[in-house]
Amino acid sequence: MYVTKNLYEGYATFIDVPDHEFFHHAIQAAIVRLQEGHMDLLDVDKIKQELTPVVYCSSVISKTKDDDIIARTELNQRSTKKYLIIDADYNIGEEDESNRVRNRLLELSEELKCKLILYPTVSYPLKPRFRAVLFANRSMGDVAYHQAMTWLYEQLGVDATDKNDFRVTTNHNLPVFTNDKQLDAIYDNTENNEYGLLDNALWKLYPKIKSNRSKKKQFIPAKSKYDDVKLGRFHVIQGAKLLAKESEMLDYSYFWKIVHSVARAEIMEQITNELALTLMDIFASATTDEATKNEWEYSNRLEYNKTLNSLRGNEERLYKAKPLFSYDEWKQYVKFEGDN
Repeated sequence: MYVTKNLYEGYATFIDVPDHEFFHHAIQAAIVRLQEGHMDLLDVDKIKQELTPVVYCSSVISKTKDDDIIARTELNQRSTKKYLIIDADYNIGEEDESNRVRNRLLELSEELKCKLILYPTVSYPLKPRFRAVLFANRSMGDVAYHQAMTWLYEQLGVDATDKNDFRVTTNHNLPVFTNDKQLDAIYDNTENNEYGLLDNALWKLYPKIKSNRSKKKQFIPAKSKYDDVKLGRFHVIQGAKLLAKESEMLDYSYFWKIVHSVARAEIMEQITNELALTLMDIFASATTDEATKNEWEYSNRLEYNKTLNSLRGNEERLYKAKPLFSYDEWKQYVKFEGDN
């Protein structure tokens, strides 16, 4: 499952867990946050913008271990899903229709003995909105997913409130609860072994759309002018110390990008391996907790060596990494010919 902490993160992280277990645990985690008071007195806009995690897909086409963190833009071409999800976005005054669709989903789950999750949005109960998730036996790309959602809406006998429901690339907010009435609107039978996964054969005869996914273009590596920059050890370390003070370094997805940039710099022979590992230790100082810092120093080095070996064997990923000295923390020390 590919997720981000909120809608504004540019890279999604893969969580290796079956889809139905993932959604079940996401609900349980949201319940705990509410019951422990973490959502008290928080502004709804802040919750929606910063504290609502987002799920993008189950996996990607031709996934490798290098895809555990991936740019969201790349998901548009590679995402697959083993779940079907509905945005039932009904407005004030449409409570009867919302309840009718909800009840039909419950009936369908019983008819097919399939796993089903229903959870309300953060605007509930003011607006009768919810998400419905069912689970398929096999992965679906963009064509099969459109077939599956066409089948599902036919079973419900309603039109989609959001046409994006038919797109495998559509992302969805995971559950966030702010009041007890929302807890009463949860339905989850995923831990009941009497309910299973949907057979993909249910929708295989439905009309197929033309895939919107373009064929992969041949990658042509292109060096940056920053790949030829040479900085002394002092300035390299100073830039790292400045970066370690930035709050973004506490975000793993941002740190992951920096690790790739450092690896690119070593492969381009701009820094030595010893200096690269020193940078990993400096980045660990982004935390003020000493025990965490010691843990990060160890894990940072492990992550770096793994990333370095990966980029040495993957030219495309190497050149997609941002050149280290193009970050502002180092750019201030860079001088090109003709600069004043």
